[in-house]
Amino acid sequence: LVEPSGHPHSLRIRQWLEEHFPETPTAPLEREGWEEVPGKGLQARIGGRRVALGAPDFAAPAQAERFSGRTVFSIEGQPVGAFVLEHHKRPGLEGVVSFFRSFARVHLLSGDSERERARFEPLFAGSGAVRFGQSPRDKLEFVRGLQSEGRRVAMLGDGLNDAGALKQSDLGIVVADASNNFTPACDAILEAGRFAELPRLVRFVRASSGVVFFSYFLALIYNGVGLSFAVRGALSPVIAAILMPLSSITIAVVGVVGTGLLWRLLRQLRYSPHGATDLPQG
Repeated sequence: LVEPSGHPHSLRIRQWLEEHFPETPTAPLEREGWEEVPGKGLQARIGGRRVALGAPDFAAPAQAERFSGRTVFSIEGQPVGAFVLEHHKRPGLEGVVSFFRSFARVHLLSGDSERERARFEPLFAGSGAVRFGQSPRDKLEFVRGLQSEGRRVAMLGDGLNDAGALKQSDLGIVVADASNNFTPACDAILEAGRFAELPRLVRFVRASSGVVFFSYFLALIYNGVGLSFAVRGALSPVIAAILMPLSSITIAVVGVVGTGLLWRLLRQLRYSPHGATDLPQG
């Protein structure tokens, strides 16, 4: 059931099953009608019976309250087991949140249960909204609400449940694990192992804009000087033909060398947060 899914929960459950039941065949029964319902879970007909894995109200609605906060596995609507998934903070999360809080409002939108609030709320307190039990629709509407207030929204997410909000955001960034075979439509993909380097990347982009403006300034000076000689007839057609492409080459070299030096410099510097765009995290 979990084999085709790229959701982080599915990947963790599959890894646990492979570690504890290594001799069990991965597909001993025929799987039909497999479906991944965003924000709910997985379902299919296996061996002629409906099996489901996911939120209690999806996999076992009759006993949803009993299994609150767990990932339930059911057969024909009857729960036969449940997983309690511990959610670990991504390495570097504190530094990333602190960096963005210095110039933006940062919100946390999570599909996890309220049990996680005590662990994550202190990071975002005083900055923005902290909401749990959020469906994909809830996340999408939250982003739209911010945009209706005239705000520019960047969104970080790592799964199918964030796909709609990522697409709606002005900037959608997917944090992709190496084992994840699904990547929602987005503007950028960040390898999960380098999540802590996101502040450095933002600083690099900001600094690179200075290189771009300098290149434009250099191009204006170059063409202004060349034009002054041209209108006086001081340049032969051959020299003008050589100088024109040379101008483009010069600008390109300045851009490449300048951004390369900036990146090397930022890699050598230790990260320190500095001081609103809104940044929800999925």
